[in-house]
Amino acid sequence: MLSFHPLSLADKSWIDRHVFEENSRSADFNFGNMFLWDGRYRQMVADDDRHLVTLCCAYEHPVFPFPIGCGDLAPVLADMRDYAAANGFPLVIKGLEERHVALVNALFPGCFDCTEDRDYADYLYSADKLISLAGKKLHGKRNHINRFTAEHDWFFRDLTPDCLALLARWAEDADNAAGTVDGEHTAIARAFEHYDALDLLGGALFAEGELVGFTVGEKISADTFDVHFEKARADLNGAYPTVNREFVKLVRMEAAAVNFDGIYIVAIDHGGPWLKDKQRTEKWSTEAAMDGVKRSFEAALLAGYDLIHVDPTVDINVPAGQTIDIRLVAARTVELIRHCETFRRAKGLPEISYEVGTEEVHGGLADERTFDTFIAELKAGLAREGLSDIWPCFIVGKVGTDLHTTLFDTEVARSLTAKVRPLGSYIKGHYTDGVSNPQDYPLCGMGAANVGPEFTMSEYDGLAELERTEQKLLAEGRIAMRSRITETLERLVEASGRWKKWLLPAEEGSAFGALSAERRTWLVKTGCRYIWQEPEALVARQRLYDNLRRVGMDPEEVVLGRIEHDMDKYFYAFNLVDLNNLL
Repeated sequence: MLSFHPLSLADKSWIDRHVFEENSRSADFNFGNMFLWDGRYRQMVADDDRHLVTLCCAYEHPVFPFPIGCGDLAPVLADMRDYAAANGFPLVIKGLEERHVALVNALFPGCFDCTEDRDYADYLYSADKLISLAGKKLHGKRNHINRFTAEHDWFFRDLTPDCLALLARWAEDADNAAGTVDGEHTAIARAFEHYDALDLLGGALFAEGELVGFTVGEKISADTFDVHFEKARADLNGAYPTVNREFVKLVRMEAAAVNFDGIYIVAIDHGGPWLKDKQRTEKWSTEAAMDGVKRSFEAALLAGYDLIHVDPTVDINVPAGQTIDIRLVAARTVELIRHCETFRRAKGLPEISYEVGTEEVHGGLADERTFDTFIAELKAGLAREGLSDIWPCFIVGKVGTDLHTTLFDTEVARSLTAKVRPLGSYIKGHYTDGVSNPQDYPLCGMGAANVGPEFTMSEYDGLAELERTEQKLLAEGRIAMRSRITETLERLVEASGRWKKWLLPAEEGSAFGALSAERRTWLVKTGCRYIWQEPEALVARQRLYDNLRRVGMDPEEVVLGRIEHDMDKYFYAFNLVDLNNLL
């Protein structure tokens, strides 16, 4: 017998699995649509491991949407029939596609009457056609857009929280409220409340600086994007079709930029007390620092994160030159995992994965004896808390690499891997940036490797290369003003203070300007990732790009090419080539 429970955000991961197994273009078959409109349809869901079975309780009697997933359909249809009979209502199934009708009739010939219901039909459009609006069928939409773009100073940007307030004002206006579907306001409010957790994508249309329309949707199959909501001011001719067209452009750009249909992991990296600059500089107490980390982990769990890296290896109370006791690291790791699991289970949230440890010199798993002690203490601590079923998938180990060492130690890696594989874990290497032998990682059984700062250095190098070209153009009188991009980046990194955490022992207490030119350049290149989005940095980059575009160059392609070149080393070394179309 099917076992139903009310739909909740905690159901997203397993429902998404069935959605993408089905790979349907129907708007009915996606978690976002189900969750947003649950207030109207009052859905119950059941998972029989083969299919998602849904029961809508908002009609005269309960109704089943078509069960989606994989495997034999006959048993699940029989289960639905038995459930309806046991609960005294007729078996009615909505939302079937033509292929579903043929399948049901083949399995149960003569048992069902199938009727088309056009009120529940979806509109399917080609993205290319909605962008170009070519042809007679779309000439009306094209004319409205042309009028809107001619009469207004407009732009389209990422979604803004102002949209919800705008919707409330529109609800008071008869012209705008006339097209509102029952429960739509509640559904839109829910979309804003859970925007990130639902993996939604949205955009907003502005005219004369005022918000006049917005739209929200999500990817529902390999080649289909479902527009959940599309709202615009009814008194502005062309606002609706403009929102529609610009959003399709946005979706197309996102798809082209990512071009990835495999697994991705949303994670917290290095979550622990005093790892945030604010906690460290303000000298938070142990209790306050740990509580801050717990609140951060709670927010990650509610947002639907997949993995949390628990890293309590920093303690500002440990005297300089000394290392935190590894037993204390293990105890705090257990405390933080216990908090996550207690919170997660109380909220009915999906299971997550954990990563523990660090190879940082301030208290990491820097030698095998320390590593062994940490593993033993962690295992015993989790058992005491009744969490023997919880174990990290990744354990970070010291495998020879750090900020200034780039040789991966294959002997140590094989030894650590042999220790953790019987426990169901993989060794993860941090500081893989610039490593000279990345091809040895998979050969040693490593499970993962962190790479990141190297690519911000690649980006800096690309910009510096462009600036040298810009200087030549200035000397030739072909441009009027330099961007001063590298000077700007150095000034912003220095002002951020981020560079201080990478000072060598002999450099502690030194002013930025007192450091050697080589060290300043290294600190700037490493620290740029924290200031790329600063307004001054954006302006300097734009000026640089504008100067070079005037002479026919494609500066962005130069920068991206540098990054891609450095990424290629890892794609090939880690056997990631052909993992998806982009790689």
